[in-house]
Amino acid sequence: MDREKLLTIRNYFRSHYDMGIQFGKFTSYTDEVFNMIITDIKQTFCEMDFNQDVLLEIKHLVDSEFQIFQPDGDALLNDYEHEHDWYAKAKDEIDHFYWPRYRSHLFQNGWTTNILSKLGTDTLDRLMNFLGDPNSPDVFSRKGLVMGDVQSGKTSNYIGLICKAVDAGYKVIILLTGTIESLRRQTQIRVEEGFIGYDVENREWVGVGLQNRNDSMIPKSATSRVNDFTGTAGETTFLHFNNEKTPFIFITKKNSNTLKKIRDTISNINIVPPAKTINTSLLIVDDEADNASINTNQIDYDPTVINQEIRKILNLFTKSNYVGFTATPFANVFIDPASETEMLKEDLFPKDFIFSLNPPNNYMGPQKIFSERTTNTLQIIDDYNDSFPLKHKKSWSGDTLFESLVEAIYTFMIVNSIRDINEGSEKNSHRSMMINVSRFIKVQERLEVLIGNKVENITNAVRQSHMLPKNEYIKNPYIKGLFDAYEKHYSAHHDWETVFAHLYSAINGIQVFKIPFKDKKKQLDYEKHIDTGLRAIIIGGLALSRGITLEGLTISYLYRNTSTFDVLMQMGRWFGYRNKPKDYSTLCKVWMLEQTKDFFLEITSSIIELKNDFKELIASKKTPQEFGIRVRNESDKLGITSRNKMRTTKKFVYTYDLYGQVLETPFLSSRTSDIRSNYDLVNNFITDIEMQRYGDSLFKSPVSMNVVVKLLSDLNIHEANRITYFQKEQIIDFIENAGFSKFDVVIISGKGPQSDFNNSNVRLIERSFDILDENTLRIGGVHRRLGGSEDTRFGLSKQQIIRIRGHKNVSNSTYMIEDRNPILILYPLSLKKTSSINDNPLPQVEIQHINRLVDEYNAEKITPIGIGIGFPKNRAKSGITEKVFYINDRTKWWNLMNRKDNEEDE
Repeated sequence: MDREKLLTIRNYFRSHYDMGIQFGKFTSYTDEVFNMIITDIKQTFCEMDFNQDVLLEIKHLVDSEFQIFQPDGDALLNDYEHEHDWYAKAKDEIDHFYWPRYRSHLFQNGWTTNILSKLGTDTLDRLMNFLGDPNSPDVFSRKGLVMGDVQSGKTSNYIGLICKAVDAGYKVIILLTGTIESLRRQTQIRVEEGFIGYDVENREWVGVGLQNRNDSMIPKSATSRVNDFTGTAGETTFLHFNNEKTPFIFITKKNSNTLKKIRDTISNINIVPPAKTINTSLLIVDDEADNASINTNQIDYDPTVINQEIRKILNLFTKSNYVGFTATPFANVFIDPASETEMLKEDLFPKDFIFSLNPPNNYMGPQKIFSERTTNTLQIIDDYNDSFPLKHKKSWSGDTLFESLVEAIYTFMIVNSIRDINEGSEKNSHRSMMINVSRFIKVQERLEVLIGNKVENITNAVRQSHMLPKNEYIKNPYIKGLFDAYEKHYSAHHDWETVFAHLYSAINGIQVFKIPFKDKKKQLDYEKHIDTGLRAIIIGGLALSRGITLEGLTISYLYRNTSTFDVLMQMGRWFGYRNKPKDYSTLCKVWMLEQTKDFFLEITSSIIELKNDFKELIASKKTPQEFGIRVRNESDKLGITSRNKMRTTKKFVYTYDLYGQVLETPFLSSRTSDIRSNYDLVNNFITDIEMQRYGDSLFKSPVSMNVVVKLLSDLNIHEANRITYFQKEQIIDFIENAGFSKFDVVIISGKGPQSDFNNSNVRLIERSFDILDENTLRIGGVHRRLGGSEDTRFGLSKQQIIRIRGHKNVSNSTYMIEDRNPILILYPLSLKKTSSINDNPLPQVEIQHINRLVDEYNAEKITPIGIGIGFPKNRAKSGITEKVFYINDRTKWWNLMNRKDNEEDE
């Protein structure tokens, strides 16, 4: 079936499914629901041949969309005692207008019902409950932070929040964009399409306004696609908030002069002495909240101007909320939560709530980019030289480009041809390439000329050659470059002749842009190309690193050095969603330096640990102040955030002694290749050491330390196990330096199915689990339980075991007495299905995903292996290992950890 018909059927399916959900015909996507809807489709499209191959193709397309699920967000609160439910109680009485039409807008733009339901009823409803009630007589000032992932849809989240807030009664919205006009303008467009419904500059209906026009409900925007707020008379005449039903919105840059104009204008118009405040409700949404909003001045000095103006605006209103959105929250949680000034009250520390968004399973984030499975996505830049050094001056004016950069341009052209072939008549999608190699505008301008010339020369070469035979046109160096890029990266997609036949029409319209732009006629505007699709190579620096969305980003070239987590992560504009179109994820390529790759691996590890710690604190009902933050920072080259944003922090060396400890790996990779590899390693290991029956389990002692270390070195240990202090490299170093010569080894038998280990008769251990992300399983859910409390008794005598069992609170570590062998524990697992009954807190679609995964593992006879390792106590020695964190000095995180610690002033 051709793609156009396939998409028509998909769209019909989506509409039918959405109506079924709304009318309660079914509650989630299942194979039964698919068969029910496909029966109706066959009757509607009776002229089509729905043979088995066509049905399989439709099923694959629908499954890839409707099996997308999004885990619940996690909330750390200042107050767990009182119910945060004012919105839940008022929701049925609210006259909803803005949210339903935005929801419909998102649905029409490809959002699935599952994800829309999660956005509306979980994420946004919970956030609304954390805000103050705008209709309450109480005075309030609430501050919170929403943490997402780079390019994971934070804009849609905060536009949805604005819609729900205004429906609930919020009167004034101030949306703070970045510091760059191009980003503000892009945000203005997104908000006009999703909330306002009207292009205030061109005076025409757009986005949600096209489906639901209502003149009386158009929010009054004090900014436009052309102008930020200027404070002129024409802008200020309508800014009377009192007794006005229509909401007001400002979409403004974080510019001190602009913010001051907003503050002065709304104050002069709406405050009548002797009143000092405006008796209405304000919601400030701060996009990229870690950029420019933070007070970076020393404690004894006045706050920075932007930070000061935000706080002054908040203090004008009797009911105010500040909600920051960011993918890199490091700077925000380093704010001193106790800092106050008599005039400005508290800083912007998210004292009331921190909400962590969990992306859907079709999100391509750093874990996927840098995982073993997607190494073909990542290309290393190794041809840089002194002609264009990393640390160059703004006077650089070279005339040559790195070969790797030219190769990246060639791949972008090949990608356009492949996507034209794949998408057929529907080839109107946007395609973008990002080039981020310098922060200097003059250097970017020079590159714009060089790259523009290169694109023109390649395009002309293709135009002149496409009618020639291959043995002739391949002599052209530009065509040879295209062919080499095709051979290296994309030969598995289509044959060269087909790609080359589509190449000229695919690349003829490629435009080169620089951001920020000088000429308004030469600005990046995807909306102008909505019918045909824009094909763009975008060159920039800071503007590309902060919030701007590059539609259809496929090729990225990052030749930059940076010294902080947050700046580098923001450069990762290639992250995003990869469920469509066909083969999109396999076409994406990213070029970067080897050092940059290592930094990203470090960042990814730190963010995993940060989120795991976040969940731990929620389980303990800790507050944002107690979170403060601890961020692992083991790299001596890469900082967390800029030094002035860490002015109230201390360097904290967190130490723990491995002697007497029992460590486990409850976090496992979900990838079948990793599971199979670990299983084969363990199977060979137990065969080689000839393990013996010990009750229901298998046991062997002694086993050479070298054999155990070899197994640990070869096993794939998931990065997330750092939170349990199971860090493979540190453990191996400790074993080799501690002088252990032999180990006890045990395979724990459970009550599950028979294992496939050679002649072992060991039964698998049944464990429930949940899915943290696309690649990560958490065994035992929040309890992270692999084994039992006495698994380390193996290797001890009966007398020793009886004596230890006489103690109170016996655990695995209790059996790690002095002078015994260290022990390696292997847990062969059988993963259990879950259900939607008994108040299961998991969403239905995640339950289905868990159960499908179990079915897949069972069908393929896949057995995950968990690892435990215990070390005997040693009073004479210490097995100290350490991690380095940066901690808010007033937070005293270490009191929560109940561990030995060292503190070092920074």
